[in-house]
Amino acid sequence: GVFLTGLGSAYYHMAPSNATILWDRLALTLLFMAFFSAVWGEHISASAAVKMVWPLVGLGLASVVYWYITETRGRGDLRIYAAVQFLPMVLVPLILIFYRSRLTGVGYVWGILAAYGIAKTAEVLDRAIYDALPGFSGHEIKHWVAAVGVFVYYLAGVKRKRRKSQVDT
Repeated sequence: GVFLTGLGSAYYHMAPSNATILWDRLALTLLFMAFFSAVWGEHISASAAVKMVWPLVGLGLASVVYWYITETRGRGDLRIYAAVQFLPMVLVPLILIFYRSRLTGVGYVWGILAAYGIAKTAEVLDRAIYDALPGFSGHEIKHWVAAVGVFVYYLAGVKRKRRKSQVDT
């Protein structure tokens, strides 16, 4: 997902258009849905996460295709894509709070969420950041912070260990 997002984002930035952002968004939905499934599996049920990952990825991809079709018809309906992107980011903190992890170091997951939140905020404040910090845009900062989030995910994979008292469900 990260590799494909890099390709999709590069493709979009070479020639920004709805046709090229389609590929960026398709790859991003892979990340959102896989991340949500991984957190579900770690905290709630590994077997359920395995069963739900591909349907969730399919839903994510379908949300982007739906947006693109409606965009070509002049309506550009992003509601389903927005839900696919933001609902997991609302549910993940709740899962982290209410369910114990099978792994140590849940702070890494909070770090990934923080990076996502900062990146989205920078994106929304793109123009204000550019006006306040000439030479830097919110969009540029979004990419750097997203890269930090990916690095935190890597660290989580390397540093976190299985809790001895956990049994897979």
